[in-house]
Amino acid sequence: MAATARRKSDMYATLTQALRYAGADAEGLHNAAMKALAIASRSDRLLNRMHRQYWHRDPRLAVTNPAGNDYPLRLPNPIGIAAGLDKQAVAMPALAALGYGVIEVGTVTPLPQPGNARPRVFSLPADEAIANAMGFPSEGMRQIQYRLGRVRLRGYALGGNVGPNKAAMAEGVDAAMADFVVAAACLLPHVDYLTVNPSSPNTPGLRQMVIHAARMVSELTGLRDEVAPGKLLVFKLAPPVDTGFEALDVFLEQAASHTGVAVQLTNTWRQRPPLRRRRAGWDMGGFSGSQTALATLQTVKYVRYHAGGKLPIMATGLWDGPFTEALLRAGAFAVLGYTGPVYGGPDHAGGICRHLSAALDREGMGSIHDLIGTDAQ
Repeated sequence: MAATARRKSDMYATLTQALRYAGADAEGLHNAAMKALAIASRSDRLLNRMHRQYWHRDPRLAVTNPAGNDYPLRLPNPIGIAAGLDKQAVAMPALAALGYGVIEVGTVTPLPQPGNARPRVFSLPADEAIANAMGFPSEGMRQIQYRLGRVRLRGYALGGNVGPNKAAMAEGVDAAMADFVVAAACLLPHVDYLTVNPSSPNTPGLRQMVIHAARMVSELTGLRDEVAPGKLLVFKLAPPVDTGFEALDVFLEQAASHTGVAVQLTNTWRQRPPLRRRRAGWDMGGFSGSQTALATLQTVKYVRYHAGGKLPIMATGLWDGPFTEALLRAGAFAVLGYTGPVYGGPDHAGGICRHLSAALDREGMGSIHDLIGTDAQ
């Protein structure tokens, strides 16, 4: 046990030390890590070893059909990887072997595009935060569709996150909507749920799509019902700290009139919270880190209350066990993260799942469903 703990500690120390010096080359570190995880994903031996070492086995943590039986979805645990980490869908098996019950790939655009100019990802280690201005770098939906179609039997929930090409956004609303529709149609048959992303701060004009929420929700739920009935459709929304609660209310109103719809709360911030240390790139693009935790929790509670508990909620901002528990108690059925897993090390998911198991033990609960929503006001 001591040797295992030492190995985990060494891996964590190596990762955080690399992040400390990565600065503007944080994307290079990210790419190297994804290449290593992609290699591991092709090795049954490595996957089995990782699974034995990091996976926390507790059937009570399984989340089943959060949108009801007409939209079957099973998560072996409510802990997941948010879009942005495995953008090109190359490392799902290895990420799952580290203990995550949900892996969301993307954001995927219809056509390949390089994204914004580099440098565009910056580590802020003093605050355990990340600033990114990537702008949807994507190999395109056909390449991602091909990779998803080759995924073997898996023990995790697979999500796909889609967005429009930058060129389509420049052409206007009709072109952007067409991109959402074609990307969704391409990926829906290959994923367990699909996330629509009209909220990235790094594509000009994208957040203004909230004005067209009625059209967006109607067209995409109609498409879903045609090409992949029974799949949960998730809309990833911008944080109220950037856009105000009025924009959130617009989506809630539209989502209330459709079934099989969920929201993901929230995307990265344009606003900057107080930081211990500012360094190069701190003000670039979207911000993510533990400093957004309280606002995320308040947003989950707000949506839970104003939707009457009828709208399934995924939260982003996976950080530690207590905060994850708080988000679940507030009404989220799953908690996904990017920054938390990066700084948390290889035992990040396992540690959070052990915390949740201990919470169920402490309160005599037989299922994570007994915990979800218990603190909702």
